[in-house]
Amino acid sequence: MPVVAAAGPHGLWLANQHSTRPDLILINPQTGQVMARPRLPGGSGPVTGLATAGGSLWILIPDGAFPPGWRVLRLNPATNRVDGISAGTPGSQLTGHTAAIWASSGQIWVTGSMYVIVGLDPRTLALHTTATANLSGGLVFGGGHAWALDTGRPSLAVVDPLTGQVIRTLTTPPPSTTGDDYVVSGPDLLWVFRGSRLSQLNPATGHIITSARIDPVAPAFYSPALIAGRSLWYLAQTSHGTVLDRISPARVTRRQ
Repeated sequence: MPVVAAAGPHGLWLANQHSTRPDLILINPQTGQVMARPRLPGGSGPVTGLATAGGSLWILIPDGAFPPGWRVLRLNPATNRVDGISAGTPGSQLTGHTAAIWASSGQIWVTGSMYVIVGLDPRTLALHTTATANLSGGLVFGGGHAWALDTGRPSLAVVDPLTGQVIRTLTTPPPSTTGDDYVVSGPDLLWVFRGSRLSQLNPATGHIITSARIDPVAPAFYSPALIAGRSLWYLAQTSHGTVLDRISPARVTRRQ
């Protein structure tokens, strides 16, 4: 049951967040063929999150501390070996079991049920924290910013991850009645899921460029969508179960 995903030049990475061991696979996105099953260091917990950046795969795992914290593993896709492990994130600040890892602005970021954003230098693996007004677990990173989608109002806050301050607020379609809402951002790309409505927005102005009706995003997954190149990959709920679908800006037509 792969529930966390990342896309990179080597293919699509999938991991099972609910496994008792760090189950990680690399698949060919065109054929679905499993190309690799990298082994992670002994003692690693289930994979909590994945991100790709700088030619590496970044893997977030629990570190077993109490209160629970996390560590970041750096894996080289050319060798399928881990070549770096970060120090533990501050366990006294990271409570609960929800956390995510992001790659943006040349940095690796960790967010979760805490009032800080944890930044990681991809070269030295040094950690630093930035205070936030709210729990950082609601943030999504991309395009050099952090984005906070309001689940109760039609608004999207743009946050500077280096300061934790809101830069501006954009208007979005209204929240869905089911709560299946999400935002995904990349270079010059911004997508907002509101239930079964997917909208592409101008990241600078918030203007809705296109919108379409789709199967709703799968809410059971912490990071149910990601951008790879000019395509959007997302986990959707259908009558046949949960599927991984791909959509590009050219495929989205204006629909109400």
